Order: sequence, then structure tokens, then C-alpha cells
Amino acid sequence: MLLLFTGGSGSGPAVASYPLDDDGTLAAAFGFGWLETDAPDYWNADYTYTGAQTGGTAVALPTAANAFASQAVTVGPGKILAVELVIYSAPTGDFDDLGLVALLSDAGELYSSANTYIYRYLGQNFWDGNGLLNPIPMVSSPAGFRIGVEFNGNDGTVTYRSSDGSTATTQTFTPGTQVTMGMNAVDAGTTAAGQTASITLVPVGADMQLGYTTGATDFNGDLVASLYLTDGSGDYLVDGSGDYLIGA
Repeated sequence: MLLLFTGGSGSGPAVASYPLDDDGTLAAAFGFGWLETDAPDYWNADYTYTGAQTGGTAVALPTAANAFASQAVTVGPGKILAVELVIYSAPTGDFDDLGLVALLSDAGELYSSANTYIYRYLGQNFWDGNGLLNPIPMVSSPAGFRIGVEFNGNDGTVTYRSSDGSTATTQTFTPGTQVTMGMNAVDAGTTAAGQTASITLVPVGADMQLGYTTGATDFNGDLVASLYLTDGSGDYLVDGSGDYLIGA
């Protein structure tokens, strides 16, 4: 778990874009390597493994000027924030964490984190997240696999979701907390040098494919494309318009 502290204050608005365009300065300030993203959106990162444990953890974050200001979104009562990540390609053989990291702050002081990620160990694929007692075996291939996280400002819960349709609510936070998103890749020496992984942040609701609680919005403040509707007997995926159920 990342546990970091910084100064300043976050304004917490919805933002028109969400670039992870730190040039490595903020990552280095927190003691991590730089996970470089590509222009123009700065959402996609291609990571090349070093084959050594000294590769450590590389993170893609907003710039220092924005991470705890314009790109720190306040999640309080009445707001549910959702974000996804797509793993377009992963290395062959064993590899460590590829996924999302959320930095949770209050008035600019970063006090906790939430993350969800996939990894492969001894030929088996798993996805995991903060607070899960055991990793969840993946049915799907890592290529194209999606993981998501939802912050519910009404009840202070953090819920992880995956392409396999499984979900886990394992953390809590104080409503009114500010959320800053990033991505990470862990290079712990289990992956042969020279292999690459490609991951992409999905901050726009229209591009999300996992189900989220009714009323969930993206970083732009727009409703996500697909939502979950709960009638008391279970969760049902709807098409976003609320007109009909398309699957249980």
C-alpha cells in the first residue's frame, strides 16, 4: 500500500480531462520510478521490464501542480466516482502488479491509498485489491482485461470490479475525501528483461465497460456508460438509460 504525505490543498472539481502527465518528478518525490504515458491524452503507458528487483515500482501520476489541486476530485455525499484500467498486453511468464492506484487526501495531506491490479504467479492469473483477504483467480486472459474502482461518497465504501464480473467491497473512506488516480507497474525481478506491458487509464464514462452503482460518474462528472441497478434481490446490469435490464 502506498502511504504518502504532501502539502497544499485540493480544490476537488470535476475535470475536463485527466492526464497522467507527471514527468517523473512527483513519482521520484514519493520514492517511485516513472511510468511514462503517451501524448496527447497521457492515459496509456508501455512499461519495459528490467529483469531485476531494483526495477521496483513505477507510477504514472498527474503533475505535482495538479495532483492534489485540479485533479483531486472530492467524493462526498451524492457523488459516486468510477474509473477503469485496461491491460492491453502483459508479459509472458510470471509478472507482478499492473493496475490502478488511487491516492486519498484531505486538504492536500495524502493519508491512504486504494489499488486494484492483476498479476501472474506460477502460470496462474489473479486480480487483487487493497483489503482482499485472498486474490481472485482470473477466468479471462490478461490481454484486454479490465479492472475498475468505485468510490461511493454516500456510504464511504470502495468497491473493485473486474472483467470476470466479480466485485469486492473491501475498504472504507471518509466521505468528502479527495481522490487522485494513477497507474502502476511493479518490476520485482520475476519477469524477463525486455518484455513489455501496455496499460491504459479509462477516466471517461462513455469508454467504461464494467458495471457501476446507479448514478456513478466519471472524472468529467458525466454518468458512466453502464450502471448497476439494485432492486433488493441482487444487482442487474442496465444499458445506462435505465429503460431495461440486459443481464443479471
